[in-house]
Amino acid sequence: MTKRKIVTMNNSEFPIPDILLRDAYLAVAKKVGMYREKFAARTENIEAVKLHLGPAYAHHPNDDIRDRIITCAKAPNSHGGGWAVTGNGHGPKKGHKQNRKLKVSKKLQDHYTSIEYAQVKDILRDTHDGQCVACGKPLEEFHHCRYDRIGTLDEIRDVVPVCNVCHPILDRLRRNATK
Repeated sequence: MTKRKIVTMNNSEFPIPDILLRDAYLAVAKKVGMYREKFAARTENIEAVKLHLGPAYAHHPNDDIRDRIITCAKAPNSHGGGWAVTGNGHGPKKGHKQNRKLKVSKKLQDHYTSIEYAQVKDILRDTHDGQCVACGKPLEEFHHCRYDRIGTLDEIRDVVPVCNVCHPILDRLRRNATK
């Protein structure tokens, strides 16, 4: 099996797609309440990220994942953090509202971390040149137009790559259309 080279948001090569690593990092960081260097300094946090990524990425060295998290969490922007739980780039503070809190079932969580879903996202990322289908910015998330075909061969028809600005807009449009 040949290794695919993944082009990431920083135009460097890393074997784990940034969007998967970011999602895993944010999920674990939110649980432990640590971010950036403090988060990456603890081996158990890196192990939790690998567990969240699933078996497809379990063989990657902790140091590589740690370095990538540190690099991307400090990606340049006006607030100093590229992978932030909140809009200010510094993680949640007391009394600070989260951008979006989604309640996701265990079945859906398992699906999102599955190898099959990773393959669907890779195909969509390649098909759409890593761009949001709504505005053309770099893709950061994947929007499900329908949830009834999750886990089937037809799922790829129901998922579109989007940026984090367009995703909530598409969610609102979908909710309003079903009312």
